[in-house]
Amino acid sequence: MANIFVQEEFVNATDHYRSGSSDPEESSFATKGEVFRFCLKKFGKCVSKVYVDRKSGKPRAIGWIFEKLVKYDDCNKKFLQEAWITLHKAPCEHKTIYHYL
Repeated sequence: MANIFVQEEFVNATDHYRSGSSDPEESSFATKGEVFRFCLKKFGKCVSKVYVDRKSGKPRAIGWIFEKLVKYDDCNKKFLQEAWITLHKAPCEHKTIYHYL
């Protein structure tokens, strides 16, 4: 079985802005359970799932949202960080289309 690709998106929920993201990267995990347990330790409690809509109308769960209090790098204040973790089978495929004049 191939390893799961994991994508991370970070949100400062205290001040309401996105603070970082990554492309899906290959992890060392083979199961969703392994990813989930690792994320609980690293990113705090799980507060929701991440969903995408389907044509059928029924949403599909593709990951989780974790949150914890984190200290700012440049001062002693803390903020509520959300980590949106999504799972992928493979890395992103990028396509470039040129529209020349």
